[in-house]
Amino acid sequence: MSEKRQVIFYGPPGTGKTFIAQRLAKILTQHEQHVKLIQFHPSYTYEEFIEGLRPELTGEENQQLSVKVEPGIFSMLCDEARKPENQEKSYILIIDEINRANTAKVFGELLYALEYRNTPVPLPYSKKKLIVPDNIYLIGTMNTTDRSLAQIDFALRRRFQFIPFSTKETESVLKNYLLDNEPEMAWVADLVNKVNEMIDDPDISIGHSYFIGQELTMAKLKRIWKYQIMPYLEECFVHDRQRLEQFQLASLLETGVEEDE
Repeated sequence: MSEKRQVIFYGPPGTGKTFIAQRLAKILTQHEQHVKLIQFHPSYTYEEFIEGLRPELTGEENQQLSVKVEPGIFSMLCDEARKPENQEKSYILIIDEINRANTAKVFGELLYALEYRNTPVPLPYSKKKLIVPDNIYLIGTMNTTDRSLAQIDFALRRRFQFIPFSTKETESVLKNYLLDNEPEMAWVADLVNKVNEMIDDPDISIGHSYFIGQELTMAKLKRIWKYQIMPYLEECFVHDRQRLEQFQLASLLETGVEEDE
């Protein structure tokens, strides 16, 4: 991250993007209070991220309505990182689901400020200068299920490094986890690998995190498959629903991976 100081982890759901982002942030900062995590969504705005106007009740008994400028989360993080006592410390903002908002609108002047660190950029409401110091890092995460990588604003893409997270690269994670924690269910890793081969599309493969961090039993696996995996695949194959039957857990167990492997 030393070259651009901002990266985006991208890949299908369940590949550990947010988990790795949080672990990396803790390692780099060595201080949980120096890590902020937000999640973008379609209604997320520039006013929340950089700065905006906020209504405020004033006067006796709060009977008067006025408007004041409030800094957004990134502006406040920059101000904190620029304090003399903090300039040798690292600060990280994790933006989960970075592709779900209108990134060009949300980032605004930040696109310039990210490329030209320590250069003052005037802000429209407060008329203050936004300065992004060198000790600020951004980590974004995004799912590739909706093919939205190509829709990311080009100016934003040019300022970020993109690191892929694929199920092919992380397939051993589930296997090793199950062998260490649930050895009798280690065959589930082979099941997931088989399904991903059948899907044959790295952007919508099934990640390992669906099956990690909980006591995995056959009953639990059936619930995960019914209420998480199948609804996900139904969305992915909404225009090709005939394929869904082959991904039913009962069908997979009958035709391939055995429980006692």
